[in-house]
Amino acid sequence: MVPINVLTYETHQPVSFQPQRLQGTLEGRPLTISHLEKIKANRILVLVDTSGSMEKKLPFAKAVLQVLIENFPAGSSVAYGFFGKEQQLTRGFISDPKQFAKALVELSLQRAQGRTPLRDALHQGLKLFKPANPGDSVLLITDGGENSSELRESATEKELRTSGVRVFAVVPLVAPQAITPPEEEFGPQWLTSVAEKTGGRVFAVYHDWPYMDKKWLQPVAAMLQNFWLNGVAGGYLLNVELPGSLTKTANLKIRIDTSGDKHLKDTSVIYPQKLMPCSSAATAAAH
Repeated sequence: MVPINVLTYETHQPVSFQPQRLQGTLEGRPLTISHLEKIKANRILVLVDTSGSMEKKLPFAKAVLQVLIENFPAGSSVAYGFFGKEQQLTRGFISDPKQFAKALVELSLQRAQGRTPLRDALHQGLKLFKPANPGDSVLLITDGGENSSELRESATEKELRTSGVRVFAVVPLVAPQAITPPEEEFGPQWLTSVAEKTGGRVFAVYHDWPYMDKKWLQPVAAMLQNFWLNGVAGGYLLNVELPGSLTKTANLKIRIDTSGDKHLKDTSVIYPQKLMPCSSAATAAAH
């Protein structure tokens, strides 16, 4: 099964569509889409960056967590953690919103300090998903900076691709004209690339941190809610019939036919861009 999302570009709202409008290819060969079902529940790991570069942005990180806690996805289970000078991670996933609310209390006790081991944090977090289920997701709240991980980009990307876990991120950034350190300038680009490859998405928020007011935060919170419920916790599982045996990683392309339907023009189809090989016995069930 392949997890996909069909959302609007700007507001991350779900778009209604007819399943037959979806078209897919694998290495250029047409795919037959046999079944489409909504993701009713998945596991989500929320990782909050508490490194020194997030000092002015931690109030926003707290506001994001508040939105997530107030809109706990029905049927889903959540784990959470923090990474910066030290890494902290819950032992497993919880389905009680009151337990998840503790994340906000714990974040209030965190100090923004140290360098940013973003890739190492992803590596540790992925261990919670073994084995992963289609639709499982990681949500990062980070400025995207990276300057202290032991793992290289290529190793992290391979691990994510193999795991099948989607990567989403809420990325608070300074205004484009402001001067930013190199790790914050190029880090978000890598994070955006990883999210797209795994079937996730990045929600970037440009602002003059740490100042926030209710008038500014209200529409941002509404978009965050959409991003959380319809993106990270939402989407569909797509059953496809492979054109042949899959013995190596293959390029997957899925598009939606927008002809004759104006409300589909402002949409994006989000899905893992690589399909991993699986055993012949498991092919039908897995894909």
